[in-house]
Amino acid sequence: MIVNKISNIFKAIKELTIDICDDNTNKFSLRGRYKHIKDKQLATVLTKCFIDIIEAKYGDIGIVYHYSDDVHWIDHKNYDLEFSNHDFACFAGEAIQDVFYSNDIYNICFSYDREDYFK
Repeated sequence: MIVNKISNIFKAIKELTIDICDDNTNKFSLRGRYKHIKDKQLATVLTKCFIDIIEAKYGDIGIVYHYSDDVHWIDHKNYDLEFSNHDFACFAGEAIQDVFYSNDIYNICFSYDREDYFK
């Protein structure tokens, strides 16, 4: 189910960016002087996909997303998952690999939002 969802998102992205894709591979080849802007747009779409994947498995864990300082910050508010659930860490790591790293996007941070914990 999750794999199909990712597949469908990649198909939609490829249709939207067909003029900037390398036709010989499934990877996006975002070259040119607007590469940074296109990478940010792709990363934003992939971030939404990543959030959907995490929420599909773990429900609403209070994920908040924002972009600043050239980093895609993805925070969640579930203390127990972050610090007591090894399966969550493994699942999130695999999802990060599949969604971001496989598309050469490394400027992301997925972590527990400590602000609520310290209140």
